[in-house]
Amino acid sequence: MCDAFSATIDVHNEILALGQHTVFNMLYDNQQFVASIIFRQPRAPQLWWSPDYKQVTVKGELVDLGKVRAGIQDMLQEAWTLLYRITGGRKFANKLPEHFRDDLVNETRNYSFLDHGPFTEEPHALMAYLIHDSQWDLSTVDASGRVSFNMPAVHSLLNAAADLNRTLCVLCFILPVMSNRISQFIANKLRNMDRRRNTNMLISEMIFFNTYHKMTNGTGIDVFIPAFVPPVLQELMLEYLCGGIREVEQVFGGIAHGSAATEAFRS
Repeated sequence: MCDAFSATIDVHNEILALGQHTVFNMLYDNQQFVASIIFRQPRAPQLWWSPDYKQVTVKGELVDLGKVRAGIQDMLQEAWTLLYRITGGRKFANKLPEHFRDDLVNETRNYSFLDHGPFTEEPHALMAYLIHDSQWDLSTVDASGRVSFNMPAVHSLLNAAADLNRTLCVLCFILPVMSNRISQFIANKLRNMDRRRNTNMLISEMIFFNTYHKMTNGTGIDVFIPAFVPPVLQELMLEYLCGGIREVEQVFGGIAHGSAATEAFRS
């Protein structure tokens, strides 16, 4: 009786597996048929270059590459101006190594090439400058040694850093060699969190490794595409990251907005 019951179950499972296989084949064939129809359709070009390659139309919009290049130079200059507004015209990342350490296979939470610092002559040099010597007037100490933060000044400093961040984000999106989607870009991480970090320093080159893509959630598999940061942007990014501005954002962001802001600025 048991043998007959087991045989019946086996037959049922075989029929079920055969049915699933048949359904899969039907779906696959239908997908291939639909794709073949789509790919056979003629498509008008979205880009058209001028004979001297100085202008290009993108979906009907004219782009003057000379103006784009000039605008990029203006944005780089603006970024340095915004950075110097925070640091009082000083550079603090004055201990950068010739060869950086960055372990690509290290997936420990919070790990980053920044862990191999400090990259300033003194640890937390920018923070010390902002508290003791700058014009920001961020805090006071009373006679009992208690520290009180000047919250309007803290918010002003964070607003200045936000202005710098906006400019850096645009430059980091358009200047590296490999372009990516906005959804990929906003997922970039400085440190390992729920997703692997994207910003790496390998020997002497800054590289953004684009891993998240539109098929990640469907396939469960990331890509690993390097985007090389040009030297003019790398110099700016290293001053921002290694000189202490991101650390300052982390500390004062936590004071102004709580622990969630601290974690966001850290990663």
